[in-house]
Amino acid sequence: MPGTDLVDTPTMMTVLGIRSQDQWTQGRYDILRRQAQQAVISYLHWPVLGVAGSIDYYSGVGYGDIILKYPFTSAIVNVYQDQTGAYGDGPNAFATSPISTVLVNGQDYALVRDGPQGGVSKTGLLRRLTNAT
Repeated sequence: MPGTDLVDTPTMMTVLGIRSQDQWTQGRYDILRRQAQQAVISYLHWPVLGVAGSIDYYSGVGYGDIILKYPFTSAIVNVYQDQTGAYGDGPNAFATSPISTVLVNGQDYALVRDGPQGGVSKTGLLRRLTNAT
């Protein structure tokens, strides 16, 4: 997926002070970058970049920011507040009435993104904007 790499090859080469325009050298550094990225992902036990359709449960009581399980997040479809505090297992945990169990993007929460609007959140940080408990 484009935009989900930890760093791109031209940026890595610039940071390292390598100014070669030679395609062979750039290709070698690209291989190095991909191997280093894979080592970081493996060490931190991150999932494969580009997970879709994940349903996760978090405890957010008393926290303004919730760190998501997936650091590269481009969108959050829905956030529900479990009134029973049982991670969705309690009776009527995500009831549609009262409607307050459905949190509104941009009003109750926001995905903290890196870069321009519509970009990816490399940190995977969900910020709560209201004092919902």
